[in-house]
Amino acid sequence: KKNHFLYFGLPFLLSIVAGSIYLQKFTAVKWEKYDEKYRQLGEEEMLSLIENKRPVDKKNDYYRLQGLLNDHVSKEVSSNNDYEIVRVKRKKEDEPVW
Repeated sequence: KKNHFLYFGLPFLLSIVAGSIYLQKFTAVKWEKYDEKYRQLGEEEMLSLIENKRPVDKKNDYYRLQGLLNDHVSKEVSSNNDYEIVRVKRKKEDEPVW
């Protein structure tokens, strides 16, 4: 009866520690559900979601964009000759007034 810590303080501290350990399981489940719902997709997962996809090769794509691949350059030159640049006539009300 003289030591109040053993009767009141120790059970109180033990209940706080045990409660935090016990509730840790519930919070872990909560955050796992949240992570499943809002997880970030990787590059390969995003490409798998696209229907008309092509395999990604960073080296080939780099050279293709730089115009250094011969097969790509020949296709690009032939596709550039398929059209003719024509100026479209403007309407009278669309012309700027100075």
